[in-house]
Amino acid sequence: MEEVSSNFEILEEELVYEEFIYYERLVNNLEIELFREEKNWYLLGMIQEGIRNILSLRRKIELMNENANYLVVIHQLNELLKRLNNLETTVHANSNISLGKFLTQCNQTSITHLVYTNNQHPKIRLYGAASYMFLCQFHRENTPSLGITERVGCGYCFACGIGFNAIQYLMEYENLDYKEAVQILARIYLIKLNRNSIKEDHPLVIKYQESLLSDDFKALLEKAYQRALNGKNNMEIFNIINKFEHDFHIIERVKNKRSIRLDNRQKKYYLKMPTFNTYPEGE
Repeated sequence: MEEVSSNFEILEEELVYEEFIYYERLVNNLEIELFREEKNWYLLGMIQEGIRNILSLRRKIELMNENANYLVVIHQLNELLKRLNNLETTVHANSNISLGKFLTQCNQTSITHLVYTNNQHPKIRLYGAASYMFLCQFHRENTPSLGITERVGCGYCFACGIGFNAIQYLMEYENLDYKEAVQILARIYLIKLNRNSIKEDHPLVIKYQESLLSDDFKALLEKAYQRALNGKNNMEIFNIINKFEHDFHIIERVKNKRSIRLDNRQKKYYLKMPTFNTYPEGE
């Protein structure tokens, strides 16, 4: 640790050093939690978020310069990535989760995107670092009161009291049952299943994918992303920034028609995801 600390002092980037320490502690804690209960599927989202964050930090350092000191730091980050990849493999080997939980709790959907698709108000107000205020789509009103918090993937109307995640939103707004909503979300975000009764040309799939890939929606995200970049330097802001970067990644993945593979054998959805940011040949 002393060697890493000295290299970060040479970098003269105290914030980067704080990030590294935070992620190192995160990896240590995840390893402890997995040792206690290796079948806890909820750890998967934390592990994958950690991988994304460390990749982002590594890219940041790589853009600074290339010398021996930086290479040592990058080596340490690579070691953390290896540990997280090992944890991810362990979870995949020992856990199964419902597709619904994978979609809503592992950051594979965008609640902002779904609500934006059916937005009826000409202006969408941005408040905070990653929250929006829409005109509620479940009761009549003239002043927007439907708050959407992208970071946690939930919506809540301060007027009528309705609350929802991505699946609940589709069920309520599009009058779908649970299975239909989950399978439509899988089609929208290109989560590839062995069996999915919803076809690619389903009207709802086309509607939501078109809005996801629209310039207006990307501009909405970029406005909030830039505000987050200019926010206070703390871990909450870092997490918000990484969530936006992940959403941009989903947009590009869907635009390029790259799927995430899942296997729903025996009515269970077993995770078989490619390594983050890489895809099988031909996907």
